Amino acid sequence: MFDFSRRDRCPVCSASGGRCLYDEAFDAGRTRKFLETYYQSRLDVGRLARGRYSVLCCDGCGLYYQRDTLTGAGEIHLYEEAISAESSLRKREDSGYAYFRSLLRDAEVIRDLVPGERPRAIEVLDFGMGWGHWTFAAKALGHSAWGAELSPRRVEFAAASGVRIAELNQMPDGFFDYINSDQVLEHVTCLREVTALVARLLKPGGVLKVFVPDGSRLGRVLGPAYQPAKDAIQPLEHVNGFTRASLDRLMADFGLYRIPPSGFASTGRRLHWLARGLTRRQAPDGYFRKQ
Repeated sequence: MFDFSRRDRCPVCSASGGRCLYDEAFDAGRTRKFLETYYQSRLDVGRLARGRYSVLCCDGCGLYYQRDTLTGAGEIHLYEEAISAESSLRKREDSGYAYFRSLLRDAEVIRDLVPGERPRAIEVLDFGMGWGHWTFAAKALGHSAWGAELSPRRVEFAAASGVRIAELNQMPDGFFDYINSDQVLEHVTCLREVTALVARLLKPGGVLKVFVPDGSRLGRVLGPAYQPAKDAIQPLEHVNGFTRASLDRLMADFGLYRIPPSGFASTGRRLHWLARGLTRRQAPDGYFRKQ
């Protein structure tokens, strides 16, 4: 059987007594059906009997979170075996021009948020880089780019492709000017510890980009009739469902504050529309500057 850790307190604000909005054994009912269908039998659902898909909402900060999270061999099984590495890599490697242009456009934001005349002097980290494609884009724009990733398979691929791998616990404080965290924090069990690490690595005045699934609708859909799905609180994987308020709370606790539209230096239309869009949608996605 796989082991689980239990989060009895909110991983953002440490409040206890979160409201349970959905509860079902991972190996039973609708949750089991979703897991078997989504992972196409690559996940050994029968070994999940020790955990429950219990989704709680914190009244203190508004975070939605799964109480039980895989640990040890179960976590490795999920991310290294149940999630098809071959399919994930092929999807990106076989992408068309639109995908790679989008990476370049995203990395170009660095120029507008981090002052500097020489791209090479700007130290950039792709935190949770996956296969390293965003890191390649930042490097192509001239930045000194590093990648960090837990999956040995992905680290090996990225390193073989020329990405410098950052050993985060060995790096000095305030080393990076810009850190990219895209679709990462929703998977993290120990949110405060990881955010503290990222904040430590960022220079004063540096920028952290955080993009996560939008959990603002979860309060309307969670309940007895909820169907587990690939959404902001997906069973096993998306253990944190962020609202804007909960992400802002987490960042502020470590001296990181959301950059408003007026804080984007570029006069380019694309960047202004990006900033306004993030504000207008009230999505959790945002860019945070270290004070």
